[in-house]
Amino acid sequence: MTMTRRVMTSLGCAALTALAVTVEAQGPGPREHGGGRGYGPDEPGRFQRLVRMLDLSEEQVAKLKEQRRQQRKELKPMMEQLHELREQIHKSLEGDAPDALTVGEQTIAAYRLRQQLRAAKKERHQNLLSVLTDEQKERFEELKQRRERRGERRHQRGRHRGGFGGPHGEDFPE
Repeated sequence: MTMTRRVMTSLGCAALTALAVTVEAQGPGPREHGGGRGYGPDEPGRFQRLVRMLDLSEEQVAKLKEQRRQQRKELKPMMEQLHELREQIHKSLEGDAPDALTVGEQTIAAYRLRQQLRAAKKERHQNLLSVLTDEQKERFEELKQRRERRGERRHQRGRHRGGFGGPHGEDFPE
C-alpha cells in the first residue's frame, strides 16, 4: 500500500471514529426512548393537554390511543435494536484499540434506524391529522406554530446568555 493510501485510510478511520464518538457522546435523544415530542398515550400530560386544547371527542381519543399503541408495538423491536447498537458502539469505543470500520458500520446502522423512527413520527403526525376535523387541524397548526416560536425565542435567549455562538450571540469572533 502506498504512503498516500495509508494516510487516506488512517484519516478515514479517524473521521469515522470521531463521528461515532460525537454521536455516542450526544447520548440517546428523548425521541429514541419513545418519548419526546409525540402525542401518544404514553405521554399523559401532553396528550391530555392536546385533548383539552383541541376539544377531542371520546371517539377521536380512542382512535389516537389505538393508533399509537399499534405503532409502538411495531416500533418496539426497532427501538430495542437501536439501544443495542448504542451499547455496542460504546463498548467498541471503550476498547484498547477501537476498530474504526466496526464503529463506523455500527454508527451507520444506528443512523438508519433513527431515520426509520423519524419516518414513523411523520406517519404518526399524519394519523393524528386524519382524525381531526378541519377546525381542529387549524387549531393544531396554530398551537404547533406557537410552540415553534417559543422554541426559537428560547434558542435566541440561550445564545445571548453564552450559549452556542458566544456570549453575545455572534457565531465566530472576528
